[in-house]
Amino acid sequence: MKTLSPKDRIIFALDVSTVKEAEGLVRLLKDHVGMFKIGLQLFVGEGPKVIDAVLSQSSQAKVFLDMKFHDIPETVRGALKSANMHGVEFVTVQYYTGRG
Repeated sequence: MKTLSPKDRIIFALDVSTVKEAEGLVRLLKDHVGMFKIGLQLFVGEGPKVIDAVLSQSSQAKVFLDMKFHDIPETVRGALKSANMHGVEFVTVQYYTGRG
């Protein structure tokens, strides 16, 4: 089992509105944070370019895309493939059991 460094245990939420703000935070924190979370506000406002912008700020940065994917399985599968193509490490998926 791999032992995680303290840096690798920290996920920082980029709860800002613009790529410029996100890039500034990543530059400031990249040596202290192992992963950056991109949520709905930032992703919807700026699109997939924000993922690339975060990853370009640090060769070691990882991205957690907190989109709470919830749709039919084939649509979620396609979204996950797209996220993977951008180098996203983690995503959130809401699972529906079909029970009330």
